[in-house]
Amino acid sequence: MSMLEAYTEARATHLYVKRFLAAEAIDASGCKQKRDKGTPQGGVISPLLANLYLHEAFDSWMQEKFSELPFERYADDKVVHCVSEKQAYFIKNRIEGRLKLFGLTLYPEKTKVS
Repeated sequence: MSMLEAYTEARATHLYVKRFLAAEAIDASGCKQKRDKGTPQGGVISPLLANLYLHEAFDSWMQEKFSELPFERYADDKVVHCVSEKQAYFIKNRIEGRLKLFGLTLYPEKTKVS
């Protein structure tokens, strides 16, 4: 919410996003489930909130700390263009540490240096 509040002062937006984030989920059997973190999978504003969060957690940080390295991000997928394998592993470790500060995790099976 603090990231959203930095981008807009619209009280109605704050109210609706808070409600959205607190909404219960419905599992495959149709039962309600309480959620305690993140945005609901498949929620209409989940992609918007994820992009806002990752812009702060990743994009801005990369531009500030590693402006010489081109990168792309599509949703939660990231590609960082490095000049060597050593640099790639260094950046991967730095990204992992940065995302951890925001409660996010890199999944080893999806994270590759190539």
